[in-house]
Amino acid sequence: MRNKTFRTLPRSSFAWSSVRMNRRPQNFVTCLAENGAGSAPKRVAVIGSGPAGLSSAIALRHLNTGVEHVTVFERRSELRPELGAGLNINGGAAVLARMGLGDKLMEIGNPIRSIRSRSTDGTELLRFDLEDAFETFAGGDALRHNGELTALTVMRSDLQRLLASELPEGTLQLGKRLVGLEELGRGARVRFDDGTSADFDLVVGADGINSRVRELVFGPQEPRRSNIRIQFGVCPPGAGPRAPQEQLELHQWFGDGAYCLVYTGGSRAARQDMVALVRGGTADVPENAGWDASAVRGDCLERLRRGGFPPEVLAVAESCDRFFDIGVRYHETLPTWSRRGSVVLLGDAAHAMPPFLGQGANQAIQDAYSLAANLAGVGSRHRSTEDAVRAFERARIPPTAAIMQSSRFLGALETQSGLGGLVRNAIFYSMGKLRVAEK
Repeated sequence: MRNKTFRTLPRSSFAWSSVRMNRRPQNFVTCLAENGAGSAPKRVAVIGSGPAGLSSAIALRHLNTGVEHVTVFERRSELRPELGAGLNINGGAAVLARMGLGDKLMEIGNPIRSIRSRSTDGTELLRFDLEDAFETFAGGDALRHNGELTALTVMRSDLQRLLASELPEGTLQLGKRLVGLEELGRGARVRFDDGTSADFDLVVGADGINSRVRELVFGPQEPRRSNIRIQFGVCPPGAGPRAPQEQLELHQWFGDGAYCLVYTGGSRAARQDMVALVRGGTADVPENAGWDASAVRGDCLERLRRGGFPPEVLAVAESCDRFFDIGVRYHETLPTWSRRGSVVLLGDAAHAMPPFLGQGANQAIQDAYSLAANLAGVGSRHRSTEDAVRAFERARIPPTAAIMQSSRFLGALETQSGLGGLVRNAIFYSMGKLRVAEK
């Protein structure tokens, strides 16, 4: 078969080929033997070294997938541990524990035991205990490791280092910016800006919301802007003002047109208090347009004071030495994440979602495990890599699409102002009384 370049192949050709490939040949067994379609991929390229990409590489090695070589390509020349703040992981933590990382994950994570939501005047709107909630609604031990609840806040940098350390030397290739992706008779060829290229049986696009893999396969698709921005502040390790018991709680404060989260991540020896000011109705401005850390810090503190947020919030914000400001963006749900079983998306590359349910990293890690588990079924549950990828899509597209819509709605609700803010508070108060949030 003549090579085809994903970048230039018309979208109509993809649609036609998908229909053609779905037709089972009369002599299906013969075709399997001739094309090698019944064997699992031996060489896999993972594009991107975030939680999605690194978890995918680990899962492909941990499960009995038949994959012999996994290479993770990262466009940056070094891992960027200073980027990002804390990630809330629960379902994702349970998956990592299943792959043997439970003890190490518990060491770098701060346990979250309860969530409290209040208005800025101190009125308690919602409070629930995660131990009780997970016991009642998550099936007992499903989200536990050695009896401990796997509801944690980890620093993104710590999680990235942990996942990268689990891969054999040479697996992670830095400074490899993807510029081309070509379909082969079986598999795909990746090309990088340094002039190198390599062929793989399967390419996994885990390169985030601005995914180059997604663009090359599906064409340019700008992320949608939500009209919501978040200012994050991160305290130095061990230097935050929160008391030890408070560090086990996530506090949410609702103001007019905004809300603030105060939470803690990191290991017990180096916990980091954090603040996140989420506000709606913002202008559509470029990411980090002219902002530096000191400017974001000053702007955040001024907004917190004007918004009447309590001393607890201000104390954490004033103790932070690292600030950044981001616009909340997301991708519309795609009907498919793959092309012919040779390229597949996962994580933010497939379903970048607003962060208001704290599910971005969780869903990315679950994607990684689900893909590997389905590839492990090639030759038994699945006839080919393409069938395994389709099964992965059937398992993962519906739940991530539902979470996407719920998160968009929640972000709009939580940043209401005026009368809308009063309605929001009433809704959260009712949810607390009915224990809806625990479900």
